[in-house]
Amino acid sequence: MIQHENKNLFGRSFLNKKVKRSKKRSKSLGWFCAKFSAVLRLMNNFFVKIILLTLFSLLLLFSTIALAQNNNNNNPKDEIRFSIAPPLFEPELKRGQTFENKILIENKNDFLLPIEISLSNFDARDEFGAIKFEKGEGADWFEIENQNFILQPNERKWINFKIKIPEDAKEGCYYVSMIFKPKLPSTYFKENQSRVIPNLTSLFLIGVGSRGKVSFEVLDIEASKNLNKTFLGKIFKEDILSESSFISFEARVKNNGICHIKPSGAFEVFNKKGKLIGKIDIKPTTVLPQKTRKISFEFKPYFYNQAKRYLPDFLASFLARNLYFGKYKAVLNLHGSFYIEKEMKIFIFPWKTLIIFVLILLTLIFTFYKIIK
Repeated sequence: MIQHENKNLFGRSFLNKKVKRSKKRSKSLGWFCAKFSAVLRLMNNFFVKIILLTLFSLLLLFSTIALAQNNNNNNPKDEIRFSIAPPLFEPELKRGQTFENKILIENKNDFLLPIEISLSNFDARDEFGAIKFEKGEGADWFEIENQNFILQPNERKWINFKIKIPEDAKEGCYYVSMIFKPKLPSTYFKENQSRVIPNLTSLFLIGVGSRGKVSFEVLDIEASKNLNKTFLGKIFKEDILSESSFISFEARVKNNGICHIKPSGAFEVFNKKGKLIGKIDIKPTTVLPQKTRKISFEFKPYFYNQAKRYLPDFLASFLARNLYFGKYKAVLNLHGSFYIEKEMKIFIFPWKTLIIFVLILLTLIFTFYKIIK
């Protein structure tokens, strides 16, 4: 007579043997992984393996998240949070005039926060709005009530300051930054710990006397995913060739004056009949003197917002992107004590959608032909 050997989940034999149990089982992760692997080896059901593996993965994931959250809670000083307001001043002053104002700073932490205030001139670093600090005239016109102080936990404090314009100051514009920097000792952080210490800045765009003649120009307008550089550009010879009616633009605006400007306006697109199919407002953007600034905006036709009222967003977006085809005229209007209008021709060619449509149509024709044959 053949006796079948019975085994439990962990491979221990029960045939004529006494079960030996350990008095104390290890609770380590290594013990659990070893037992779990043994279970998988003895399981014949593929779906049971998948379920157990998924549960094990979720257990590890939730444990890791909980551990990370616990570490964050145990290290509240890893992140420094504070704010200032307002971030921008644009006083128009005269020679010999004094400008007084104040800035609100708030400590959003539950610990003491030492702050140091410094002043520096700034200029444009690139065409995207970033700034660089440098030496110049104007920073020495400031008088700050207290440049070094300590904020209590969750304290709000007003910082009073004055700007005194010298009698012999040259007419024009001056650009000064007031920098608020936390001053924390090295003992504040743990050893080998990454340190994130934010500096906040209030910018001062100070005009003294006459601002001079306002003059700016649009150097060029570029569109993202412009197909002009592809073989399609040789067929459709337009300023911009796009595969969608959703088009992101970048207009490069150069300020030729001696003071900063804030051009704003609108971008409009018309069809062949002169009907407006969409318009986007361009918000005021600061351009420093003798600098070029890129102004970014995205055009979407009116149809998209109309379709969203009745259709899901993804469907409204798909229809609005692909329903437009052919030639259109775009007009960029910018103003700011000075007016500029720039026109361009756009050709919208949703070639991917057209290919899919043609393939579906050919498939239907072929299927119908097979049926009637």
